[in-house]
Amino acid sequence: EEILKVLVHIMNGMSASATELQKYLGYWDKYKLLWNQDKQAFIRRYAKANRPLQQFRVDIERYREQQVSIQNEDLTNTINFIQIDTHFLKASLVDHTVQWIGKLTGLLNQTASDELKALMNMMKANTKRLQIKPSNLDHLGESIGLLQEIKDSAPTVEAQFDPLQLKYDLLAEFDVQITDDEMRDLQSLRPHWDAFEGMLVDANTMLQKCKISMKQSLQDNVAELSNHMVELRSEAMATLPYSDQTQNSAAAHAILLDFEKKMEATRVRQAVLKKGLDIFGIEETLNDGFVQTEKELELLQQIWAFLDEWECVWSSWKGNVFGELQVDSMEATAAQFFKRITKLGKDMKEWPIWGSMKDKIDQFRATLPLIQDLKNDALRPRHWAQLKDEMQSAFDADSKGFTLEKVFSLGFHLHAEFISTLSGNASKELSIEQALDGIESRWNSINIDMVEYKSVYFKVRSADDLFTALEDDQVQLSTMKASPFFDSFATKLLMWEAALSTVSEVIETLLGVQRCWIYLESIFMASEDIRKQLPLESSLFDQVNTAYCSVTSSMAQVQNALKATHLPHTLDTLLDMQDKLDRIQKCLDQYLETKRMMFPRFYFLSNDDLLEILGHQKDPDQVQKHIKKCFEAIKSLYLLYPGTRNNLTFEAAGMNAPDGEQVLFTTNVVIAGAVEGWLVRVEAAMIASLEKLYAGCLVAYRGKKEKWIKEFPGQLLITCGQTAWTNECIKALNEVAKGDKKAMKTLKKKWVSYLNKLADMVRGQLTSTERKKIVALITIEIHSRDVVDRLVKQNCKSTNDFEWLMQLRFYFNKDLGEHGICEVKQTVTCLQYSYEYQGNNGRLVITPLTDRCVLTMTTALHLNRGGNPLGPAGTGKTETVKDLGKNLAKYVIVFNCSDGLDYKSVGRMFSGLVQSGGWGCFDEFNRIEIEVLSVVAQQVLTIMQALTMKLPEFMFLGSVIKCNHNMGIFITMNPGYAGRTELPDNLKALMRPCAMMVPDLALIAEVMLQAEGFRDAKVLAKKTTTLYGLMIQQLSKQDHYDFGLRSLKAVLNMAGALKREDPNMQEEHILLRALRDMNAPKFIKEDAALFKLLLGDLFPSIELAIPEYGSLQSAIQSELTHQGLQLHPTILFKTIQLFESQATRHCNMIVGQTMAGKSTVWKTLQAAKSQLAKDGAPGYTPVRVQVLNPKSISLNEIYGVYDLSTFEWIDGILSAIFRTLASDDKPDEKWIMLDGPVDTLWIESMNSVMDDNKVLTLINGDRIGT
Repeated sequence: EEILKVLVHIMNGMSASATELQKYLGYWDKYKLLWNQDKQAFIRRYAKANRPLQQFRVDIERYREQQVSIQNEDLTNTINFIQIDTHFLKASLVDHTVQWIGKLTGLLNQTASDELKALMNMMKANTKRLQIKPSNLDHLGESIGLLQEIKDSAPTVEAQFDPLQLKYDLLAEFDVQITDDEMRDLQSLRPHWDAFEGMLVDANTMLQKCKISMKQSLQDNVAELSNHMVELRSEAMATLPYSDQTQNSAAAHAILLDFEKKMEATRVRQAVLKKGLDIFGIEETLNDGFVQTEKELELLQQIWAFLDEWECVWSSWKGNVFGELQVDSMEATAAQFFKRITKLGKDMKEWPIWGSMKDKIDQFRATLPLIQDLKNDALRPRHWAQLKDEMQSAFDADSKGFTLEKVFSLGFHLHAEFISTLSGNASKELSIEQALDGIESRWNSINIDMVEYKSVYFKVRSADDLFTALEDDQVQLSTMKASPFFDSFATKLLMWEAALSTVSEVIETLLGVQRCWIYLESIFMASEDIRKQLPLESSLFDQVNTAYCSVTSSMAQVQNALKATHLPHTLDTLLDMQDKLDRIQKCLDQYLETKRMMFPRFYFLSNDDLLEILGHQKDPDQVQKHIKKCFEAIKSLYLLYPGTRNNLTFEAAGMNAPDGEQVLFTTNVVIAGAVEGWLVRVEAAMIASLEKLYAGCLVAYRGKKEKWIKEFPGQLLITCGQTAWTNECIKALNEVAKGDKKAMKTLKKKWVSYLNKLADMVRGQLTSTERKKIVALITIEIHSRDVVDRLVKQNCKSTNDFEWLMQLRFYFNKDLGEHGICEVKQTVTCLQYSYEYQGNNGRLVITPLTDRCVLTMTTALHLNRGGNPLGPAGTGKTETVKDLGKNLAKYVIVFNCSDGLDYKSVGRMFSGLVQSGGWGCFDEFNRIEIEVLSVVAQQVLTIMQALTMKLPEFMFLGSVIKCNHNMGIFITMNPGYAGRTELPDNLKALMRPCAMMVPDLALIAEVMLQAEGFRDAKVLAKKTTTLYGLMIQQLSKQDHYDFGLRSLKAVLNMAGALKREDPNMQEEHILLRALRDMNAPKFIKEDAALFKLLLGDLFPSIELAIPEYGSLQSAIQSELTHQGLQLHPTILFKTIQLFESQATRHCNMIVGQTMAGKSTVWKTLQAAKSQLAKDGAPGYTPVRVQVLNPKSISLNEIYGVYDLSTFEWIDGILSAIFRTLASDDKPDEKWIMLDGPVDTLWIESMNSVMDDNKVLTLINGDRIGT
């Protein structure tokens, strides 16, 4: 144990000593560079850096200091039990310092020694050179130059002496020993320099003497050289080859070579003398003759080389076979030669050789057009024959011996003008020849674009390319025919003219036949009923069908357009088919027109829909699909199938409204015979039933209102209410006339009490249909109350006062008809109640603006004129016309006009309105083109004249039609909208205008709230309209913001729905929630905060709880997770907002920047609702979505268009989607997602879809409704 303790103590001591020892070793690191740095490498870098002398001193001193510091270090040191001996370490470090000092002093010594040697060698070498006496001018020049160079550099050399001495002084200071020779040279440096300067003076004296003796000899040589140059110039003028007439090329080059040698020898002598002149500072005088000779010699060498080059090129051309000559290349080469000779001409125009050379090139270039003409590919044998006759010479232009030289020898250049004319004519004839060949080649490859049709027939898919080719080639042939050069091709040209004319006639006839055949084939081959009703036409069509099949099959087999159109008897067969099809089409049109005249509401159906009805007239269930297109408020007929009640055939026992209301006919309608016949009977049964029910409703009105409301249709409740109100007002006014001044006030109290009773009923437990009845009834009765109030304030005293007469009044005339009839009067207007079933689709809130518009419209009807409400969007123009129609129980058709409407489509609608007695409301009428409006104005004038003359029938669009005087024409316009057409003056005169600019939002809000059962309707309406006014003033302006009537109505509808969900909720809370939920989703971030403040100001101290959507919210979160998306609060919030917005609007817009999450929101909501429906959650149904980008396709592809080649109606993508979804009776939600930018080009045709009509109208007459 003791041993272990000692052992531990020893180990601890060793560990501590090791740490101290390591620290001690670190102490010596300050000398580390002495042994760690490469000395040789350091010295090399030091030498290259060319350090100053002072730096040497500093570095050597540093090493000497380190040497002293090392020597002063202790020889031993003790750390615990360890003694350290540093004797050898110090000795080694001192040795390193000695080495470093030696390296630096050695480098300094070497530098100084090199400089000293260089100075001594320079003085020695130059002394030796300058002491030699020059023997010639070259030597003299060198010595003088050397002397001057030494004199110039003497100050610089002498300045090196002192720095050199300082280096040696520093070496001596550090005890560096230098050699004896080096010491001797250093001590003799200054004496040597003094002696060198004396030598320079002696050398200068000697050189001046030499210059004097050599100058005279130089001048004599210069004079001799000048005389030689004069002689040389004379020789040049006499012997040089300035002309090609006296020498050939070889002799000329020999002369030039010989003379060049003489000139070179002279230039050598001149250069030697030039050096001597420079020594004496004499300026050289140039001999002008010699310079001119030099220049001319150079030019002559160029021109003779140029001549040789041209002769070489010409030799290569003249031997070539003429047909193989490359004229373009020859022309380019000649042009290049001409450019070069012209450039040379600046200095040698006077020389004969230059003129001769230029003449040769000019002559050749002049013949190039002739060669070009003879080389013309357009020349044919007939042209060469004409040329031989002209030249009176026989030659073979295609032979190998027909070369360029031969052309000139035969004298072709003498007939250049004739050849040029001949070649030009040949070129023009070639263009005709090539054009005819091109036409032939093109028509050998042009095929008719035919495809299979219904797997049995063939049809032309498109002929646009074919007609383009036809038009181009026929124009080309006409141009050729007008050319003076077409005689050679007259036969071929006329043949093609006739062939293309046949092609055009056959294709045009075929397309016309095809258009009519396709349309009729779908009728006669698809419906046995139509064939039975039109037996003669069916037989005639079978003949055409057989012929069409034969002709198109043959043409499809041949394919080539030229050959197919020239098949035997093809044109005659097509013309015969066209005649028969025209007869069939005329009979079919007459047949359809007859059906429409029998049941005029067929005018509002497209031909396809009408033919489908006629083709299934024995199947009432199939006809049921189209019943809503004939009766606006009837979704279906209540049918009794054969045998249900001992009936032998189908019978219609009543009519069903879209909201579920059912009205039974007083007498069942037998569904048998022609469809138009039993539809007329259905219309008559509808009118008779409503007439009888109206009489009964008046009687029941005096009983209990709850029973009265449940037993009778909503339409008759309002009509009877209006009739009763009229009677009560007349009664009260008569009492006032008799002196009872309080009669009207009593009536007002009675009506207020009546309204309160209705309001209590609407707050109770009601079915959806009953609630719709009461809400509509309250809406109208509120207006009745307000009229009574106005009569009291206006102090109305008689039924003859205008204030009373201007009201829309309902009278029951029991003396007319089987059950009595209803008449509606206003001022001087008296209109018949038409008993068209209206269903329960809501009534318009009547404001003073509405009253004024209604008065204008009824007056217009009285004057047999049309009505024209005009004003901005969202002011109630269309709805006012529709509501007036509901008041009068009229069949009202709304047409959304577009620029694609033509006068025939509009005329057909007018014809239907005149014969059916319906009203037509043409929305956005001024979108129609001005050309169409001019014709429409004449059509309207004809109708108005017939109404004014009270004609039972009149001529319209070529047919005599019956005139139902209950009809009406109304147009609505937004004249301030960009791109609208100005109505013609004659059309304006037929329409009574009524400006509808600013709707009374406060009154509308109050009435709608009161109709929905709100007790504080007036106060809440004021708050609502105040908020909307503040939003318009204070929020930012955004394209998607709308604070008009449509937005307000959506809020009020939602408020009504919320009140029905929770009748016990405070009314302010209900309205606040509706305002928040319907407006907040559309605000940008900045406006959302301001909107919240506005709500707080108008509804203080009300805090709304965020509605809980437990199952929906969970489904949304689940779907986002399934898509791999984050559960971001904004996405969740916006998805819920979209859900809330859909609850009250059937059209919604999702607005935002790219990648903002728009698609994610709707896709998530769709998937969540579908999943909830799949899980059986109450209130949810599956959602089907059809997605379309309206900007990726054309307008015709969206809404449909007539194919001009077949006259088939091609359904648009959007219209096809609408048609499919509208015919689907499944309870699923059906969304159409138009995913793309909104613009007026496509969105305006959606107006009638997005408003309360919910109908898509197409230019073929189709009206697709939900």
